Amino acid sequence: MDPCYFYTGKLTRKSDVYAFRVVLFEVLSGRQAVDSTLDEEQWGLAPWAQGQIKEGKVNQIMDPRMMGQISKKCLKEFASLASRRLHTQPKCWVDERTYAPTKFGVGLAIYVRKKYIETWKLELELEDFNHPNLVKLLGYCSQWGELYCFYELFRGTTSLDKYLFIEPVTTSLPWVLRLKIAVGAAKGLAFLHRRKHPTYSQFKTNRILVDKDFNALLSDFEVENLYATKERFGYVLDGLAGICSSLPEDGAGVKSEISAFGAVLLEILTGMKLYDEKSPLGKQNLVEWAYIFLANEFKLGLIMDPQLQHNGYPPKGAFKLAQLVLNCLQSTQTGCLSLKEIEQVLCGCYKEEIRSVCS
Repeated sequence: MDPCYFYTGKLTRKSDVYAFRVVLFEVLSGRQAVDSTLDEEQWGLAPWAQGQIKEGKVNQIMDPRMMGQISKKCLKEFASLASRRLHTQPKCWVDERTYAPTKFGVGLAIYVRKKYIETWKLELELEDFNHPNLVKLLGYCSQWGELYCFYELFRGTTSLDKYLFIEPVTTSLPWVLRLKIAVGAAKGLAFLHRRKHPTYSQFKTNRILVDKDFNALLSDFEVENLYATKERFGYVLDGLAGICSSLPEDGAGVKSEISAFGAVLLEILTGMKLYDEKSPLGKQNLVEWAYIFLANEFKLGLIMDPQLQHNGYPPKGAFKLAQLVLNCLQSTQTGCLSLKEIEQVLCGCYKEEIRSVCS
């Protein structure tokens, strides 16, 4: 299917040209345009064939029954004709890796997330993702074992990891804004957790977007997880033993995601990455190194972000956050807080800080 037609619903002459070139690939290979019986990477004939041509492996495309019946020159010209202008991405596409802004159709910038799913039928309710702390899900398409989700692309946002680790120290986030971002992230994640399933295979600071008013927006959430029943999940958290190979009825995946959220709070507290091979030996794994300091109010200052120490922060408030981090990291144990309760604790810390600033 022509990608421009797929994303706009408009048929043009270019759509026919695209379809004809796919037919040429079918003639050359003796294969169908879509064949789910093959390896996953070969399901779509056109993108797979283009990849082979780009790598100089034209022979890999040709129908084995035609071997020796076509000259190398003719084969090369035929493959070139089939692949010419056969783009899998239309103009003004928002690249999944770069988040480059775009204008297309009505001029709305979007971000497209592609995911392979086991089920062939998935019905999502867009209202299930309508929350002020979530990037808006505009729509989706599920076909041939692939799920395409279309998110609104917010201009003027910066991911939290850039504030904490990349931006110059002069732009360091003050304590009150760190709390505001943490509250927003907790609200968004708590909203997604209503279905008792984990939303991310790996929740990190780069999944939290921050707008010009320092409101948090969770991005790239995996909507297909929320509609699973007993699907299998692989959950890996850098530097933390939070591995969940399946999703049992006790919600182990949710607990692992709470551990991941605690790790994000620890990064907010310390200004350090969860794992940094450039750090001195013994400090590379943030959770392992910082864990013993979190329970000691007098030693907590040893792991606090130096920028917070220079600009001032409330020791009592920081210790409350440290206690919350500990609770999150121990989420696999019984009696741990839910995300709703975590949200309430963070809101309390934020309100206390606002009162102290205004007084």
